[in-house]
Amino acid sequence: MTTNSPILLGIAAVVLTACAMVSNGGMPQSAGVAPAATAPALTCALTAVERGGSVILTGQVMSADPVSGSYDLRIRRGASLSMDQGGDFAVRAGQQQEIGMAQLSGKAADYDTALTLTVAGTEMPCPLRLN
Repeated sequence: MTTNSPILLGIAAVVLTACAMVSNGGMPQSAGVAPAATAPALTCALTAVERGGSVILTGQVMSADPVSGSYDLRIRRGASLSMDQGGDFAVRAGQQQEIGMAQLSGKAADYDTALTLTVAGTEMPCPLRLN
């Protein structure tokens, strides 16, 4: 004999909901709805601003969380220019920081550039952004 007691059904619903939340890291999830994507904690870029026959290259680091590491900025122009900058950086949560800068004659396309971050032993290449 089976009974459908409202109290037992309510307890079963609470237990099943709690089990589902534990298996999903404590976050409820609706059926058929994917969890929202979160923004990356750390982003970087090498920005290039062209003005009056010169280009200003600036490394930038942005982070949602406090982070520290090192950077390596490499700039080449054939055999005529080889420039390397590097050092440590530390960024507070929610902040942006400039790392490395160079002002050169010509256009951004005249140079081969690379900005790489190293955080906790992991290298992260940064994209070039023309402004």
